Amino acid sequence: MELTSLEPLPNSRILFGQDDDGHPMLSWKPGVSTVGRWATAAFLGFWLCGWFAGEVAALGMLATMVAGILRDGGGAIAWGVGLFLLIWLAGWTTGGFWAARAFAILVQKPRPESLTFGPVLRYDPGSFLAIPTNGDMDRESARAFRLWRPPPVREIPWSELGPIRLERVGERQRLTVDWGAERIEIGATLREPEREWLAEILRAWAGQHS
Repeated sequence: MELTSLEPLPNSRILFGQDDDGHPMLSWKPGVSTVGRWATAAFLGFWLCGWFAGEVAALGMLATMVAGILRDGGGAIAWGVGLFLLIWLAGWTTGGFWAARAFAILVQKPRPESLTFGPVLRYDPGSFLAIPTNGDMDRESARAFRLWRPPPVREIPWSELGPIRLERVGERQRLTVDWGAERIEIGATLREPEREWLAEILRAWAGQHS
């Protein structure tokens, strides 16, 4: 099958292309609002400024308190306040780390989600997290959201490609492929007709019937 011979869907975000080795490829942008993305990034940037000020202030207070304890010995209250500051600072620092990671993802240019049809099926989930609007996420997407890190690129031998499913989970339609014990969702931000079209393409390449 040649992807270039296929009839593209009108008004579809799915684009035809080739990878560096000339293998046919389908790609699409995540469909995330640019205004919403930059508004979220601006909010996080503002929050990170406050976070940095709080981090510096807390570190200064902790350093002063530790110096006083080392110099004068300190009492139970000083030790208690110092321990509280240390625990608070650990949580505050961790929160700032994840916020900075989210900010970095939001400001970078999103890498499109793509499928490459070569000797193996190469699925690139892209660099931007595709989070369904109703919050219904599979395990891999939920883990990616918690870590603010997109799932890895998969290269699946055609002989190991399991059932290609187009099904509903609650009110949401999902397109998934099985690879051993792993179920991979594809095109979470696509519209339903686009996912249905993509499912037919995958099944045709894999030799599976609808």
